[in-house]
Amino acid sequence: EKIKHVIAAGAEELFNFSNLETDASPENIVFSTGKIFAGDSGKKIIYSFDLAKKTTAVISDAKEKTNSLKFPTAGKNNDIYYFGENNIVQLDASSLKTKILNIQLAAGADNADSMAFFNGKLYIPHKNANQIYAYKKDGEKFIGSGWLKEKTDLANVADIDIDGSVYLLKNDGQLLKYLKGREENISLAPIEPALAHPTTIIAKSESNYIYILEPANKRLAVFDKEGKFILQYQMEQIADLKDFAIYEESETIYLLNKNSIYKIQIKHLK
Repeated sequence: EKIKHVIAAGAEELFNFSNLETDASPENIVFSTGKIFAGDSGKKIIYSFDLAKKTTAVISDAKEKTNSLKFPTAGKNNDIYYFGENNIVQLDASSLKTKILNIQLAAGADNADSMAFFNGKLYIPHKNANQIYAYKKDGEKFIGSGWLKEKTDLANVADIDIDGSVYLLKNDGQLLKYLKGREENISLAPIEPALAHPTTIIAKSESNYIYILEPANKRLAVFDKEGKFILQYQMEQIADLKDFAIYEESETIYLLNKNSIYKIQIKHLK
């Protein structure tokens, strides 16, 4: 474990969303305004858990207006955006109110597989078009245009995040980096065991680290922004790892495991 830079992380359960809805099935989480928000596309509702007050809420005012609540990404002014297939659900994390915005998918672009917000735009990689489209808000809708300026293969892209540069995580463990639409050099240092089935990346501008989740191996791998391997958190007691969120200020990592929120303490900042 020392050679592999493994931290055996003891995860503490904070809340089970089944206590709110018996058939709850949250698929993603995002952190904002001291709360964890969990999207449930099956029920088309959003669960909220206030970390300080230990209070919960069920946000269902978008239930009849959207088809899904996928790929939550935090925007400005405490807004969180969800991809609803034929629209965008905008959630105010403070008031817990939602607004439905139209999205005009670019010609030739299919449904989204991931999404990230940066500098007023939603960035969505479309695999069939081999293009990342940047969707700018125009009134009550988002209109997109092609962002990549060179050919690339997006067939195996699992997730996207942005810190000024755009990072694309592929499901074979490869990481691609783009700046102003053109590819830049980056190579993740090897880790043991090698990344084989990663699903999620977080690489925010306020952080010096890249976080990559691999549920199949019950771990979260941490790299610096140059691709140097820092360490990996191993969570053996986690059986159905779906998503994660980072709050470096409190040195905490939040995990969505099945229907529950867990937390582990960050060690690599020290």
